[in-house]
Amino acid sequence: MILFTGHGELATAFKSKYDARIESFRKLKFDERKHQIKHAKILIHNAANLNGTQLIDSVKDNFILTKQIIDLCTKTNPNIFFIYLSSMSFLNLNGEYKDIKDMSNYAYSKFLGESYLLKSSLSQKSSIRFSTIFYKNPKRDGLSKLIHDSYKTKVIKLINNGISRRDFIPIEICAGYLKKIIEEKYSKGIINICSGISTSFQEIAAILIQNIKHSRICNCNLESNSIVCSKFNPDDINKIGRIDFSLNNELIKYLESIKNEDSHF
Repeated sequence: MILFTGHGELATAFKSKYDARIESFRKLKFDERKHQIKHAKILIHNAANLNGTQLIDSVKDNFILTKQIIDLCTKTNPNIFFIYLSSMSFLNLNGEYKDIKDMSNYAYSKFLGESYLLKSSLSQKSSIRFSTIFYKNPKRDGLSKLIHDSYKTKVIKLINNGISRRDFIPIEICAGYLKKIIEEKYSKGIINICSGISTSFQEIAAILIQNIKHSRICNCNLESNSIVCSKFNPDDINKIGRIDFSLNNELIKYLESIKNEDSHF
């Protein structure tokens, strides 16, 4: 049994194609968690609080929960394949750990979780870092919001001329890579899942202006604009088996889905 420890869009995307069970481990009592872990072959720990305003909240909601689940797996089902959905938010531009003082509360809590898993005695474990996920939901990521808002307002809003770059990967592709890792029992500590291609928001805007009638680009210059890691080593996806996709096609498909929603009103 493949078990997710929390609800979320990646878990939903995975379950829409593959057999899996989703439980909210935050709400489960100790014995209920133990029962679920005992009967699982693969546990995908995806439960996380992205919005902790205080450090203590992020550490409690993310790291402490992670520690509890790892400890319970170690005692109850030490042969389980533990997959931790980590984060790139604690990485610098070189793909290395940031200085702890430069990490956000969320990033620090995820860093602690990854570190604890890698030091645990579990024999089958992987900490997966996805590059920037394209959720196709304007409430979840900047790319989706840019496409959604650009269509609705006909204004494509860029910051600093869209020079910021990301390695975008659609959520369905993320689910596909998870399945590959599970099928091939690719347990390798840290795994970077990415497209291997860095794309700027300026390039995205060029696609949008061609596909949204009467749209225009509006730029806003900001002195402090956070820089996100957009270059990842593709060795892991080459070993697992690359899943090819066209970001251009994915953008247009999402844009068409927004247009279709509008046509129903």
